[in-house]
Amino acid sequence: MADIRLLERTLAETVPLNKARGNFLAKFLVALLQVKTVNLSEIANVFAGRAKSDSHYKRIQRFLRFFELPYTVIALALVKLLPLVAPYVLTLDRTNWQLGQTPLNLLVLGIAYKGVAIPIMWLVLTKKGNSNTAERKALISEFVALCGIRSIAYLACDREFIGKEWFRWLRAQRIDFRIRVRENTGHQWSGTTGAGVAVVSLAADWHAVGHRQRAAVLGAGLVLQRRAPANWRVCDCGRAAGSTRRAE
Repeated sequence: MADIRLLERTLAETVPLNKARGNFLAKFLVALLQVKTVNLSEIANVFAGRAKSDSHYKRIQRFLRFFELPYTVIALALVKLLPLVAPYVLTLDRTNWQLGQTPLNLLVLGIAYKGVAIPIMWLVLTKKGNSNTAERKALISEFVALCGIRSIAYLACDREFIGKEWFRWLRAQRIDFRIRVRENTGHQWSGTTGAGVAVVSLAADWHAVGHRQRAAVLGAGLVLQRRAPANWRVCDCGRAAGSTRRAE
């Protein structure tokens, strides 16, 4: 009961509900965590209160059928419930799964916590395959509008999330990022202080590259801070020495 009351108070700070609905939502979430399934019958069986399971079941059905929480309210509540303080390490990933016969392609923004990513925002892609820059920008912009740019420590993503326009936008927004890239991908820049190329591979030695305070090669990944030169670009260095092709 103490857990329900604590959760109810936390939800009241972010979710616009009257007291009765706030109490119900807190009980529902606690029951959901107990049974670890979305099966309503099982949730009703452990629902807190003196009513019978059938009554709980009908009440849950009514709530889910007629009540709708705004998407941003859910995201803000999830952020508030995490035992973390800003700035957060954000993760961006895409997942495919089936809902019956319906294929779902989701672009998901999460917060890293103890080795896992807690999803807080997502975008249903009405297509197959990878996301594009506009879709990624839209999702991250929603988070920034909700929590502010200063709440982001950096963004971590897989090698699916590369591209010149995408990198330029992240830098323009002053968002640091950590992105895994192919082993034969490099980053290249030139300027008044010199020029350099770093091939991103397990054997790469980033100490030999200029601007070492601005960019670092860590294993098969690229670490770029927002202080990198304006003419920075990512390129595909190819298998053969001296072969260079810019990544789009």
